[in-house]
Amino acid sequence: MFCPNDAVGMVLLSVAGMCWRNAMPICFAEDDDQKATMKALLTPCMHSAFCMEALESRQLLSYNWGPQAIMDQQDQLVADFPYLDGSNEAIALVDSGVDYNHPVFGDAEFPNSKIIAGWNFVDNNADPMDELFHGTGVAGLIGGNFFQVNGYDYQGIAQNIGMIALRQDSGATIKQSLDWVIVNQSKYNIQVVNLTDFQGGGASPTVYQTELQTLYNMGVFICTPVGNSGASAPIGYPAASPYVCGVGGLDQYGNFDASSQTGPACSILAPASNIAIALYLPASGSTPAQITYVNYAQGTSWSSAQVAAAAAIIKQINPNFTPPQIIQILQQSGRPVVDSANGVTYPALQLDAAAKLAFQEAEDPLDANNRSAATAAPLQLTRSGTYANSQLKVLIGHDDYYSFSLTRTGNVNFAFGYRPSHFNPFPTTQLLNSNGRRMLANLGTGGTQTLAAGTYVIKLHSAVSLKGYVSMSVNTNGAGAISPARARG
Repeated sequence: MFCPNDAVGMVLLSVAGMCWRNAMPICFAEDDDQKATMKALLTPCMHSAFCMEALESRQLLSYNWGPQAIMDQQDQLVADFPYLDGSNEAIALVDSGVDYNHPVFGDAEFPNSKIIAGWNFVDNNADPMDELFHGTGVAGLIGGNFFQVNGYDYQGIAQNIGMIALRQDSGATIKQSLDWVIVNQSKYNIQVVNLTDFQGGGASPTVYQTELQTLYNMGVFICTPVGNSGASAPIGYPAASPYVCGVGGLDQYGNFDASSQTGPACSILAPASNIAIALYLPASGSTPAQITYVNYAQGTSWSSAQVAAAAAIIKQINPNFTPPQIIQILQQSGRPVVDSANGVTYPALQLDAAAKLAFQEAEDPLDANNRSAATAAPLQLTRSGTYANSQLKVLIGHDDYYSFSLTRTGNVNFAFGYRPSHFNPFPTTQLLNSNGRRMLANLGTGGTQTLAAGTYVIKLHSAVSLKGYVSMSVNTNGAGAISPARARG
């Protein structure tokens, strides 16, 4: 059995609407006898600990955010980038399964709009129901619906991401889970894996090291908790793998959590103390299973879940980001926190700052500031009145504007190119006048338009960040005014 000092994620036994005998952290059980012992600890007594209310799914804009959401800047992220929600992406949760019937996932059967796929590698069947609590808590932090605990508001960081529940209980079943991800990565557009190894791989590479490397080479970001045995304990695998982002913890005050393990394999920190999570408690004797929430979850498991969601947000901004680039963005945008035990400074997750830096890194530097018709990047026409660029980036929430001018009436040829896919549709191409008023709602892939003398603006828009480049060519057939400015796009 994994007890408090070794468990990667713990929950203090204070649950909405009840308290729990012995008031001690939950330990992970490895076999049926240990599970029975753990369940015996979960005997409820009639005593109100705090109020809890589960509400419908919604995107919070100006609510009473809970402490963890303020600490990791989730509140600012939602205010600045409400469209960054993990849409059109999936994350694989290699964990204890997920209680897909929990209200935080829509109280629906499996699969549903939140838990879109999965497999139970423990029992080798298609039902990844959580028999502990861990995977349910992780999934709620990543993409769960809105809920309230003790007057505070919470929701998953990546509200619209598709979550895949892969239930495992050993190195062998983790290997099977990762093999499943490799096979199904393109089918579900899996961009992130959050991995919890309850047994721990120790100081030597795990039996699934090859799978970690394969996913890393595929561009899939993998993160895992570093563990909760304190600074004196070395970080083992999988966090020690060069293909994985190891995540350490912050205490409730935003300082380095003394229970978090530390070392070179710890890439970033995130809140790990007094975390509000969705919770599934197994039945215990005559007491039925409980579906509820707590706000006292402890451990780096919850830190890892937040970083996994952050990686998904960064991938939504630019699907081309590689795992090293994502880690670099998270670290460079992080808040410095010193581990007083060894004097080492680590970056702490700052979601809003990470999103802003990701946009800066993802933008084509030639069109970084063309966010409106008024600031449209002028196309540098050749002497024959033509322009062509095949390296344009179009990102979610960041429309691009390009201007050109005609000295006389003429026929203008437009051509746009992009190779769409299921996850990346063809962008919208619009023609505006110099005041930004729409003339043509969608130029599509191009065509010929007869235009009078004056200035015009081309707008490129996409509901998702496009993985590839957009090409654009404009031929004014000699009617165009040659721009003295250097083209920015």
